Amino acid sequence: MNYKEYINSYRWKEKARTWRREAGCCEECKSTRKLTCHHKDYDNLGKETRADIIVLCWSCHKKYHRRFLLRQRTGVFPRERKLLSKITTMIPTREQLKKYVVSKRQKRMIRKRKKRQ
Repeated sequence: MNYKEYINSYRWKEKARTWRREAGCCEECKSTRKLTCHHKDYDNLGKETRADIIVLCWSCHKKYHRRFLLRQRTGVFPRERKLLSKITTMIPTREQLKKYVVSKRQKRMIRKRKKRQ
């Protein structure tokens, strides 16, 4: 049985209905509207357990697929991309480091002068 036939089968629809009822809300945003079951992977298709499924609302389900497709193409999730850009902007340049070191030295010198007085 292929994926499309299985997803349209009575057996899958009953499993999905049960899991949606058990979860009660989206596992991402906690919404209770338009819940769907998403396979984490398709290794156990037809014999999946609750651990193989994530219950998501429709909007989170779409976002999940967008992130998955983006990761397949680029190898990085959008959140990871944001973090990487933040980290690279946080790393100081050589000039910034020089200014920091010089300012620390100056502060130290000023403290020493104050102590002498």
